[in-house]
Amino acid sequence: MYLGGDQLAWRLIDGSPWSIKIPNNTRQAVRHRIAFVVFLLAVVLAGMRPSMAADLITARAWFEDKSASLSFEQAKTQEFTPYTGVLSRGIGKGVIWLRLTFDPTVKSTETSLVADRAVLRVRPTYLDSIVLYDPAQDLAQPKKSGDLTPVSQDEFQSLNFNFVLPKGDRARDIYLRVESTSTRMIEAQAFTLAELQREDQGLLIFSGLYLGISAIFFLWAVFTWFVTKDRIVFAFIFSQACAVWIGFTMFGYVRLWLSDSWGPAVVNEMLSFSVISAVLAASWFYFRLISEFKPPLAMVWVYRLHIAAVLTAFLLFVSGKPHIALTINWTAAMLFPVINLIAAFLGRGWQETKVRLLPRSILLGYFGVLLLIMLIAGSAGIGFLAQSSAFTVYAPLVNGIVAGALAVAVLQYRVNLSQKYQNLLLTELAVSQKTASQERENREERDRLLAMLGHELKTPLSAMRMMLGNSPPTSDTVERILKAISEMDSVIERSVQSGRVEFDATNLQVTAVDVCKEIAHLIAECREPAAVQSELNPVGSVPTDYEFFRVIVSNLLDNACKYRAHGSTVLVFLEKASRTNASGLQQPGFTLVVENVPGPAGFPDPEKLFTKYYRSPMAHRQSGSGLGSYLIKGLIHRLGGTIEYSPTPEKVRFVLWHPL
Repeated sequence: MYLGGDQLAWRLIDGSPWSIKIPNNTRQAVRHRIAFVVFLLAVVLAGMRPSMAADLITARAWFEDKSASLSFEQAKTQEFTPYTGVLSRGIGKGVIWLRLTFDPTVKSTETSLVADRAVLRVRPTYLDSIVLYDPAQDLAQPKKSGDLTPVSQDEFQSLNFNFVLPKGDRARDIYLRVESTSTRMIEAQAFTLAELQREDQGLLIFSGLYLGISAIFFLWAVFTWFVTKDRIVFAFIFSQACAVWIGFTMFGYVRLWLSDSWGPAVVNEMLSFSVISAVLAASWFYFRLISEFKPPLAMVWVYRLHIAAVLTAFLLFVSGKPHIALTINWTAAMLFPVINLIAAFLGRGWQETKVRLLPRSILLGYFGVLLLIMLIAGSAGIGFLAQSSAFTVYAPLVNGIVAGALAVAVLQYRVNLSQKYQNLLLTELAVSQKTASQERENREERDRLLAMLGHELKTPLSAMRMMLGNSPPTSDTVERILKAISEMDSVIERSVQSGRVEFDATNLQVTAVDVCKEIAHLIAECREPAAVQSELNPVGSVPTDYEFFRVIVSNLLDNACKYRAHGSTVLVFLEKASRTNASGLQQPGFTLVVENVPGPAGFPDPEKLFTKYYRSPMAHRQSGSGLGSYLIKGLIHRLGGTIEYSPTPEKVRFVLWHPL
């Protein structure tokens, strides 16, 4: 199942083993989901295909007894109006009488051994009371069915209302007396027993598809909410839970399972409650969804009034006024897609910058499709269409499942946008934090550099000022001044070189260098050449950067001479030495070892030795930048070599390796 970006939530729909890989690109993902919704609608419509069985009812007519007081003998003398398909008389208190011409001679594919009977099927399953008057049976004791009749009293029990009819050998008129507090939509058909069983199998498949897909949408919402904690997805959880429950009631499962144990009156009320609660939950969900797009204040109040109207319907139903309650509920359900469409059109949320909103075209298209389906489903239910096709019997459920599929697609698209927006914010936050951290490091680096320069240049400058105060300057004074200038120049030069190392600002200029000869020159130029004792074995000409090499060796020699014990000797060893590289092969090179007995500064800290500005506490008695070791490590790394601090118990010892 979903949940990590784009994949987690949709995996409940695309889930294994029939999963579809949803691409990360949002627009392409939306196209996949729209295709899925179209496929879903095709499956649902296929499940609601017109009956292929032979209908034994050849003519239909209706009459409404508005007083609900006529007897059968009185009603059958009234003028009946012919109709075809499904009769739709909306919500009302009047009794609907149907006159159906039952013709057992209609050719069918009957293969059952019970060929002398047929079954009259009446739908939908939210009709309260249905009474059958059949001249071929005892009219004094008519058969009954409906929500208010226990299912155990049905001669043929299924998800629909059924009456078993003697087939006879000629056509006859039979009558149905129908009452209902909900919409009085009636579909009456007669089939042979075998063909009715095939029809019921189709209904079981269709209802299973509806309930299974609705449950998947519900689970998607639950898991997505656990990951995102999105308040709109949270509202969709309740809307989809009501869609699942209304499926169980409208398909007849609740009556089939609970009518005898809980009582038919309770089952009837459960159906009406499920319809009202479904509209209420949908109202809350769509109000939450559309609020994000900042509709005008007037539309916000329209939503509030709409929710208040549904709550009023609920209270009216509880108080014993079901006809008024269900009329208000149906009207609210019919108006809601129109309200949504207007609110989406007038929304101002798209004018804001950096807002993770659905494109207006997608939202308008979404509500437009819902409006079209609701017009088809609701027009018959509320009585705008006196007669309609078999599709309208379960059109509210089709509306629910398509609305759920579209809502999942829209919400998933919205989750994707939200995640991209959050990722953008996190990226911007990370960049800003990195920039702030870099600025802080730069500021701290500048402060350390200024502190070091202020400290290291102050002492030689003060000494020069004192020496220049003596007149005339002696040769010794001039020599000491020149030494102080040299020390200041060294500090400044090392500061400049450290900046180049840190930012790789210097390109390598590789030339052939006679290492043995060059080291001998550098020893002769160091601050105390007489204190250096060397053993330089020939290694030949080595390809390296001449300036880098001089800086590395001169810094090693300078540090050794500066921090040696008074009167001790600096030892320098040069010899060829191979090392194993990262590929496991022996790589030729040379090793330069510089060691000295430590003076008052003592042994350096191995953990801090090669960091910028590090100087041991006792080393501050002498001028220095604290950059020498840092420079050595950075430059030798650029040249492909290594530097190691390998002290002995008596000596400070550095081992430099350079490839040949």
